[in-house]
Amino acid sequence: MKEERRKKKRHNVFRPSEDIKKIMTEKFMRQKLNYMHKNPVSGKWKLAENYLDYIHSSARFYELGEEGVFHVYHYQEINNPAEFPPQ
Repeated sequence: MKEERRKKKRHNVFRPSEDIKKIMTEKFMRQKLNYMHKNPVSGKWKLAENYLDYIHSSARFYELGEEGVFHVYHYQEINNPAEFPPQ
């Protein structure tokens, strides 16, 4: 079945990875959010001048309390995915 799915794929956006780390501490969570917020505006990407201005980022939500294009659930509010309304 896996081979069958591969044949139908036209391209890959990300390389497959087994580098999964469970987030167990507040510090590690904040580190990952910081990386996700700052990565699109650094190095080769430069998708916006300021990480707060990148339209697809949750940075404005976490830093300023403003929602952007997409609704964001604060990571501290997520305990049980079954408690959230269907999307």
